[in-house]
This record gives sequence, structure tokens and C-alpha cells, in this order.
Amino acid sequence: MLSKVSLNIYSVLGQQLMILVDERQGAGHKNATFDSSTLSSGVYFYRLYAQPLDGKAGTYSDIKKMLLVR
Repeated sequence: MLSKVSLNIYSVLGQQLMILVDERQGAGHKNATFDSSTLSSGVYFYRLYAQPLDGKAGTYSDIKKMLLVR
């Protein structure tokens, strides 16, 4: 089953800073490269969103906090 998947990084103010993934993907384990060289130390959030393309199952969305330490 294919889903539209996005993985984004946000600041504490809710500004979208990076788009790591924005594509159709099948089920299974995936990896994404995160280049944090343009960000300073601090608290950030990442949001994983998946919406099945067949329309039969529900969408998945989760937001987690991330601490970047340099």
C-alpha cells in the first residue's frame, strides 16, 4: 500500500524549517538524512504525516520534540 509521507522540522514558534521527506512511499522501515548544520542548539519539533493513497485507511500524524545539542 502506498502512502503520501512527509517529515518536516519546525521551530518552537511553529515555523517550518526543513522538509526531509515529501513523497509516496510503501510500508516498511525508512531512513531520512537530517543536516542540522544551519540550525543552532535548541528545541525543535518534527512531524511525521502519512496518508494512504487508496483512501481505505485513516491518516497518521505525530509530532515529537527534539533537542539539538552542539
